[in-house]
Amino acid sequence: AHNPEIQTISAKSEDYVNEIHTCKTYGDGTDDLRDDEFGRGFILVAPGGSTNYPLKRATCWLRHNETAGTMHEALHGLMPDGFEVSRRGPFARESYEWDIILPKSATFGGQTLRVVENGGGRVRLEGTNASVNCTLSQTGTQKINGHFKLTFNQNGFEESTSPIRHNSTNEEIEAALESLEMIHDVIVNSNSMDTNNTGSGAYQWHVTFNSLRNAGNLPLLKTDFASPDAKLSGTGARIEIIETRMGVSMDVLKFTIPWNSDDFSISLNGIEGQVLPRGSPASDLQESM
Repeated sequence: AHNPEIQTISAKSEDYVNEIHTCKTYGDGTDDLRDDEFGRGFILVAPGGSTNYPLKRATCWLRHNETAGTMHEALHGLMPDGFEVSRRGPFARESYEWDIILPKSATFGGQTLRVVENGGGRVRLEGTNASVNCTLSQTGTQKINGHFKLTFNQNGFEESTSPIRHNSTNEEIEAALESLEMIHDVIVNSNSMDTNNTGSGAYQWHVTFNSLRNAGNLPLLKTDFASPDAKLSGTGARIEIIETRMGVSMDVLKFTIPWNSDDFSISLNGIEGQVLPRGSPASDLQESM
């Protein structure tokens, strides 16, 4: 009985998400938030800018209730092309929240917007303990990219594939493995691991070792995704390999046909199979038994 080994190769990464910066106005008194008599509320400084004078990468004066559109206009040129702004509120005391959403793959590397707190550009919002705060509410991630190698080690011999693309087809994985001398006839099925449909590129391949020459419990494939010619990039990008089903082979029989025989037949458990010509493929031999 031959129960083929199945090993699963997983190209994993974190979900591919936008970076989001959130700015909020708030107060803890009984009176509503408002701008000063000149319509001034606060000034924001983008990452890489300066809150000291002269201000660098700073917005114009912002009101406590800017719309998503006017906030976007104020940040234009300070944020990456393709950014978006959404607004929530009003909440208690006429406070608001704005989400500044960067396009995918764009990130400020852990920095966020800052509020000018001193000098002539300090917060001018009115209301008890009125203030503004900006936080990095979601860090942007990078989707998986690059190449990896697979290595098969058996009986002290080791072989490695050429670099394999992170998004290879089933046929490409089959060809890469079958190019190794010690691996014969694999069947590959695959599925996406991007369960939230973020476009991360996370994927996995299920490799069935279908040949009798690879019968039984096989050593686990090894992987390399950090060398110069086989390197993955992306947030949390990595390759993991597990044994999904252990191969089992109760009996493996080797038949040697004499060199001077033109044909042969095999008798197993008292039953003789059909006569086959010398050089018949394994599939004909299996059918004859």
